[in-house]
Amino acid sequence: MITSILNRFWPNWRIETAMLTRDGRKHLYRIIQAVRLREFLEWDDIYRTAFDGPFERGIDFESNFRSGRISRKRAVLLYKWIAKNYPRDAVEFEYGMHSYLYSSAAFRSEDLDRFVDGRSGTRGRQTDSDHVRPPSSPSNE
Repeated sequence: MITSILNRFWPNWRIETAMLTRDGRKHLYRIIQAVRLREFLEWDDIYRTAFDGPFERGIDFESNFRSGRISRKRAVLLYKWIAKNYPRDAVEFEYGMHSYLYSSAAFRSEDLDRFVDGRSGTRGRQTDSDHVRPPSSPSNE
């Protein structure tokens, strides 16, 4: 149910959700690198176009991108650049992410439904029962 709602109000949720993982951003790097080599593009030109203006990149930005360590916001902007200028490559990215998303337990719709419905459990959170200590045994003095 939740996936149909997401599809209606947030059509790119699968792509933007893919950017939450380092693996998704690594896959995006591989697609952009293939386009870059095929089209003889420079990284600076890609960044300027995707980020809509000049981009001051630090040392090893491409290395960080290759390993999936760029911001989700920048990853989504780079994906939108690919989708606009190279739609076939965007489809290749989506196809690769489709199998990843549906094989990953983190992104199964049942898990997403449980999360949204509040039935995801208390993983990582403390509850009142976490603070209750068992009564101490009486000492024999």
